[in-house]
Amino acid sequence: MTASDREDLQLSAQQYEYLSWLVMPAAARAEAGLPSSEAKWAQTYGLDITTPRRWKRQEHFRKEWKAQAMALQGTPERTQEMLDSLYDQGRGSKEKCPECGQRGGDVRAAELWGRWTGQLKAAEQPAQPVSVRDVSDEELQKILVAAAQDELALRRKSVQAG
Repeated sequence: MTASDREDLQLSAQQYEYLSWLVMPAAARAEAGLPSSEAKWAQTYGLDITTPRRWKRQEHFRKEWKAQAMALQGTPERTQEMLDSLYDQGRGSKEKCPECGQRGGDVRAAELWGRWTGQLKAAEQPAQPVSVRDVSDEELQKILVAAAQDELALRRKSVQAG
């Protein structure tokens, strides 16, 4: 592979700047006074719109993009913001609704917050039923004896109570 067959595998300063813009949440872009769209970003830097689009198709650019996005998503600040949001949604309003008396909390948000923080344990899955064909003769005998004993105990209780 010659240099003319591939683009330089090193990202330029402008590409890194574009990557930073690309992974930045839209609200943060607006707060920072940065362009709101890819077309506006390209125009700001005197580039044709196809240039950043071409960058995004390059494997080495995509790898760096993914790495930066994952680093941003996994920050403790973002996790805390999400937990705070879930908490607020789950709790609902501090004031009760004058009509129904409810606070309007979102049960699903409360459940997610509880699981994430460890305040709520996930319910254990019920055991899958076992087919009688899969049980040995000895195990089947024990099951039948236990069921018969339970039934007898219930009948005796009902006779004593009645």
